[in-house]
Amino acid sequence: MEPLHNSYILDFVIPDGPTGPTGPSNFLEPQIYTNYNASNTSGMLSIRNSLVLPNNSNLFRKSGNYIYINEIGYYEFTVSGYLAESTNSNNTSLILKTAMQNDALTNNLITIRLNNGKSERYFSYTRIGKYGTLQKVSLILNKANDSNAHINEINLTIKKMPWAI
Repeated sequence: MEPLHNSYILDFVIPDGPTGPTGPSNFLEPQIYTNYNASNTSGMLSIRNSLVLPNNSNLFRKSGNYIYINEIGYYEFTVSGYLAESTNSNNTSLILKTAMQNDALTNNLITIRLNNGKSERYFSYTRIGKYGTLQKVSLILNKANDSNAHINEINLTIKKMPWAI
């Protein structure tokens, strides 16, 4: 039995004419990718590194362990990572906090806890926030003094949405 031999010829003509639009002028909304150092201590997490895209955007600014948002609008926040505790999992939480840059008003936008009976968890949460004032963003680990909770592989992405306020 002989194997089948098929050959194909691709024969077509590309029409000549005016080119159409080249696509959106701003296909990449400004965003910041940030990852944090692992921690087993209560308090604000420390930023290991961050990347702002596009790199000429001044919409986001990292200062210390805060991310500053320098324009009003809608933003998508995604936080992901790993949280573990074997001593008292009901008292441990990771909070994504937004605040006016002058600290006049704060908001716990995302709160992550271990479910009852769970001692570890990989997580990813996304929320959209609307801000009419300039904001600063931080991640805070809350735990009891006798807790062995630890958190690692923490990443935060903030993306400016194209909607107007």
